[in-house]
Amino acid sequence: MSLTDWPVDAGYAERRRFLRAGDLAVAMTVFGFVVAALVGLPLYDDGSRYLFTIATRHQPWVPNLRLAGTLPQLPAVMGFALGADLPLGRLLFTLSYGAVPVLSLLGCWWLVRKRAPALLLAILPTFVAMQLNFSGVSELLSGVYLTWPLLLAMVLRGRARWVRAIAIAVGPLLVLLHPLAFLYCFGLAVVAAISAQRSVERGNQWRRIGWWLALCGLLRLGWTSLGLDSYERGRLTPTGATEYILANSPSQHMLILILSLATLLAMWLRHRGAGQGRGSQALAAVWTVAFACSIWIGGEFVLGVGITLKSAITLIVPAIGMLAVSVLLFRQPPSPQRVQPAMPSASVVLAGLTALTLLLGKSSAWWTGSRMLQNIVASSEHACLSFDGNQPYGLQWPWMRVVDAWSTPFTALATRPFVPNAAGTEAQPIALLLDGDGCERLQHTGLVHLPADTVELFSDVDAAFGPLRQPPR
Repeated sequence: MSLTDWPVDAGYAERRRFLRAGDLAVAMTVFGFVVAALVGLPLYDDGSRYLFTIATRHQPWVPNLRLAGTLPQLPAVMGFALGADLPLGRLLFTLSYGAVPVLSLLGCWWLVRKRAPALLLAILPTFVAMQLNFSGVSELLSGVYLTWPLLLAMVLRGRARWVRAIAIAVGPLLVLLHPLAFLYCFGLAVVAAISAQRSVERGNQWRRIGWWLALCGLLRLGWTSLGLDSYERGRLTPTGATEYILANSPSQHMLILILSLATLLAMWLRHRGAGQGRGSQALAAVWTVAFACSIWIGGEFVLGVGITLKSAITLIVPAIGMLAVSVLLFRQPPSPQRVQPAMPSASVVLAGLTALTLLLGKSSAWWTGSRMLQNIVASSEHACLSFDGNQPYGLQWPWMRVVDAWSTPFTALATRPFVPNAAGTEAQPIALLLDGDGCERLQHTGLVHLPADTVELFSDVDAAFGPLRQPPR
């Protein structure tokens, strides 16, 4: 008999109702991620630069020696190397990065669905909070998505050999993922150490795994402390740290607070076995406020408000969830003998709706901005357009802020339109968008100077993203 939150005498219908609600919430969240991938949201900011490198050089972009961060790029690298055109390679790129949170959420739900499905109300807040970040390629956020299912597997299925094998393999992966990944390593090491104390049969194995994860954490901490590059050092200044940590609008900070409250309340109710009555109503009320807040924030995204690459403050929500779940499960493991009524199904559905609303809001903002950017480079009669704080004029509208950033020249290429010419035989050429004196350099040297000291031959850029309008000589 599998361990569940609800024994037979707790009500089969109640159990099934909650599981169906959980399935629906997960399905809505996954649908949101699929829509985001299809409209190209992972190309936001750094993503466009990553795709540019992959398309022109057929090799992954390694961000600040974060080698593990290149794994989602491999399908696109292979696709371009085998002759894929830009639309197919771009789709491989966006779907691969979109698959990271999808696989994480599906893995979490698979792990808890039969043994402790109420934990979904501690997991979903993470996937809601992460949507305040627009980056689809962030190694910091990928670390959260990697850690959640592994932590659940260690606590719920620590007897399985595959769990121990994955725990061993994840250590080096985290070392090569992000400067702050030592936090994930140390957290998993603590969970492994507690698992060792609670397991008679496999205590020594988990103890060794705990030491291994702690060693990986120390290695990453040392690397981070001694090997910070200019980007990481820039985050240590007061202005850089504030920009990196805080969210971008009061409504986003409000949602983070609400999600933290929802997580703690859900786990407290599960611990007390008070899934019905006033506790249920209180949790549903909190998630109703979160859903309303997501509509507000989604509208802000469409209007160009609150758009940011990533905010480290969103990590508070997964940290609270992981800590609450670990403490709860170690103190009160799932048991078929313990009567624990179902957590309120309405709250789970509202959580899924909240995640979906934020994802659709982000996707709508990106679709609007990228389509208007396509119109700018396709409708111009010039071979090169100058990009600066006030040009092109079409980028000055508030809803264009989602594509108006340092990476806009990359984004214009990564999202380039394929408009047939009048004869309908081939794609219409587009103009390049270059910042500074890039247009003059292109005319005199034939070199395309892009942000972040990226220089490529015009012929190579044309081969990867063409047809482009030929610059005058």
